[in-house]
Amino acid sequence: MRSAMGRQAAVEGWAVELFQIAKRLGPPPGKYIVRQLKDDAEAARRRRVVVSENTVAGIATEAERTWLDAYEADLAEILEIQLMADEAAA
Repeated sequence: MRSAMGRQAAVEGWAVELFQIAKRLGPPPGKYIVRQLKDDAEAARRRRVVVSENTVAGIATEAERTWLDAYEADLAEILEIQLMADEAAA
């Protein structure tokens, strides 16, 4: 996540998906996988909106809340990794 690809993914909104595949397969993914990650990120963005709305309405399922919590935890970890890399480079 410290790499140029990780930074690009953070800016473009697919960092969590890159992070998750890197944990499973190791970096770096090929172009086909990057396209899939971007598609997955768009689906996750829509899902986050729905789960957030369901949470506010009090109708989110436990599975939805668990998924959203895990997604947000991964995003927080990514931001921490990048912050630590920035501080080390300074």
